[in-house]
Amino acid sequence: MAEKILSAIDILRKRNGLPLRDATEFEALNRETQARYGKIGHKTFSTVAAYVNHNRWVADCQNCGAGMALQPGVNQVVCMECGERYDVAWPEDRDAIEGLLVTRPRKNRHWYPRETLRDLRRENREHGIGKAPVHGGE
Repeated sequence: MAEKILSAIDILRKRNGLPLRDATEFEALNRETQARYGKIGHKTFSTVAAYVNHNRWVADCQNCGAGMALQPGVNQVVCMECGERYDVAWPEDRDAIEGLLVTRPRKNRHWYPRETLRDLRRENREHGIGKAPVHGGE
């Protein structure tokens, strides 16, 4: 399988052993979480910005501060710690961002909304990522 930035499904499978197969099951888990906290029908608190932290798509809960794993293609997320629901602001160039990040070692895969694709390309160049290997004295 090709390298990618981890999604909520990847994270919840690995960390919690949840057998989530697709975005529909992730959305069902969000509804179950809201029910557990008595927040079914609770309006969206606000919008959170998606970002990449250590190779994972995440956002921060504005209510309790917990990190929330995000699922690409799903535009809402529920905090597993407090049950607050948010709309997710995804970057328009998500695929290009992932393409630049997956060339890095996993521990160095970070992106924040203030960073442009130009910034990511520059960082990659500065660290010799994406360059052809240099042979001899070249």
